[in-house]
Amino acid sequence: IENYSGKHMSADTFEQQIKYISEHKRVLTLRELNRFIQSDEPCPPDCVAVTFDDSFKNIKTVALPILKKYHVPATFFITTGMVSNDRLFWVDRLEHTINRTDKTFLSLDDNYFTLRSLSDKISTLISIKSKMKSESPFRRNELLSNIENQLGVFPYHDVVNYENLTWDDVRELDNFPIYEVGGHTVNHEILAYLSEDEASYEISHCLETLSNEVGRNLTLFSYPEGQEEHYNDQVISLLKKNGVEICPSAIEGENYDKNDSFHLRRNMVGFVGREFPFE
Repeated sequence: IENYSGKHMSADTFEQQIKYISEHKRVLTLRELNRFIQSDEPCPPDCVAVTFDDSFKNIKTVALPILKKYHVPATFFITTGMVSNDRLFWVDRLEHTINRTDKTFLSLDDNYFTLRSLSDKISTLISIKSKMKSESPFRRNELLSNIENQLGVFPYHDVVNYENLTWDDVRELDNFPIYEVGGHTVNHEILAYLSEDEASYEISHCLETLSNEVGRNLTLFSYPEGQEEHYNDQVISLLKKNGVEICPSAIEGENYDKNDSFHLRRNMVGFVGREFPFE
């Protein structure tokens, strides 16, 4: 069930998409697109900006060469706590554990799951992910350790898609203004679920680390998960206090004139069967 959601796509599929938008759309940087949206000047038709979240190695090894081939700009939102190490995002850690186990049964907080088939594993993964998103980091780690112990699969992995960027990779990605990195928290925690101090740390430490590594001040950010319940006015206030100018959500849809820079919409192409191109 690795990558069952389509979070990662093949290089061929990605190249087809980038070739398509390079030929049929007006591709802008995120800053350029936002400038049109916020100004009194009408946004030209068919404008598109390309963005990436998280800190997966394949952004640099697979995506960047294709973007350059077609002269397509992009923004890369980086989860700094995952750079230059072998940490797994908790969702991938959970996916890997359920994927690789040969056990057929799992018990968690008086809930019982069967793992006999791939469809069983996928439904179990979706159910547990949904529960864990609202848990504290400490409680989530407890649950993950419990699951790993029951299923006999531990954090070591040999999955190419899970590999993280290095800081050298991040510096190569940040070729301003065509290619630009931005923040995506330290630990990929949902900001609206944290205390003010915790959210402030996730934002400020992420931006400070990134800025030090690439050698310039950064003003772009994106919300982990990015749905309506995952950010709020307090989070936006903290972002602005840290100098952030643009922070798109992951809510699906188009952006029209005067859409707020902290509520921009994005379409997750390929994710859970999202086809491309689309109207």
